[in-house]
Amino acid sequence: MSHPYYCRASTVVTVSPMTDKTLNRRTFLSAAAAATAMHVNPLLALSPGVQEGAEAFLKSWVTAWNRHDARALASLHTEDAMTINRYGTLIRGRASAEEALSFLLGPQGPFGDTVFPPMKIVALREIAPGVAIVQSSWGAPVLGANGKTVPGQFNEMILTYTLVKRGADWKTTQIDGHNVEKMDLPYSSPDQKKQS
Repeated sequence: MSHPYYCRASTVVTVSPMTDKTLNRRTFLSAAAAATAMHVNPLLALSPGVQEGAEAFLKSWVTAWNRHDARALASLHTEDAMTINRYGTLIRGRASAEEALSFLLGPQGPFGDTVFPPMKIVALREIAPGVAIVQSSWGAPVLGANGKTVPGQFNEMILTYTLVKRGADWKTTQIDGHNVEKMDLPYSSPDQKKQS
């Protein structure tokens, strides 16, 4: 029996089950490296509707966030969704996400009176039919030592969503958020470099 690893909607790499750990781990890592190498352009080879679905999802996310509507945000999650926020907090399930978002966006929470800018897609990759990974840039208000936002100051963030298609809609099943730290490295893209 084998396990399919989807590297494109039209390409499948098959990895055998691990019976000989050395041989099969090496085979798996080689297959994973080859699959990764196939993706040069992050917007290449998307099935019809994936780009539009990702854009609609992000627009719905920002709209609900700026309305401070935790229920609408939670409805964009699958029932078993997991989130790791920029502080490393793990939130499991739609109900827990709604509870956390109700606090964050409520009058007692740090983002209760804030408006966030639109998100921009940094990379979009379809990893299987009806499954896409969206990496988006977003500006999140800086939080002061008192736990409240600092007016007019934003942290650059990358939010990575694993989206799954449910009927006509795209839902997130996994979210990872982190702040962007500027670095001047030989391989840094221009938008990663520190401003001098």
